[in-house]
Amino acid sequence: YSPFRQALRYSLNQPAVSTYQLVGNDAFADMYVRLSGNENVREQFVGPSAALGTANVSLLDQMQTYSTIAGEGVYRPKKFILEIRDQNGQIVYDNSRVDGKQVVEKKFTFMITDMNKDYWSLATKPVVQQIKKTTDFGGKTGTSDTDGGPGDIVFIGYTPDVVIGMWAGNSCGATKCPMKIGTSSDQLFDYLYVPFLQ
Repeated sequence: YSPFRQALRYSLNQPAVSTYQLVGNDAFADMYVRLSGNENVREQFVGPSAALGTANVSLLDQMQTYSTIAGEGVYRPKKFILEIRDQNGQIVYDNSRVDGKQVVEKKFTFMITDMNKDYWSLATKPVVQQIKKTTDFGGKTGTSDTDGGPGDIVFIGYTPDVVIGMWAGNSCGATKCPMKIGTSSDQLFDYLYVPFLQ
């Protein structure tokens, strides 16, 4: 057995599968639907392997899920256009108001974020250390492994104000053309997320 904190930090598979089996398929799917707001993904959660990321959900849905966690359990639907201005800078369309709905108790999202902050506990980059001092800064990585190297790499990082999701992989599929050995989510973080924070 492993504490949840350690299981999340090191992406341990067995605790994730055991938790899925403990709560059951329907409860697991219900929670994801509540966090993501996407009822259509429910059918993707079939069997314990879904706890390891086999469910076919989009990066956008994953980011929406972490947005709800970052927002203290308040689900706010994603919007792609917040406002439109004319040539004089006057707002002609305002879609910035976002009404939220509490879908998970704040205390639970606090615990998840606190555990997800452990991902940064070994980070030495000055920009990361500075962010850690001023805000709740959580993150989670994910990979799909093949014999030839990682097939997919995902990183999602979040603060109370912003969620960033990144994916790297090959469109031909992980088993046909995996990325070169040595590619990691940490490298993805270095190349893309750190410059954004700076």
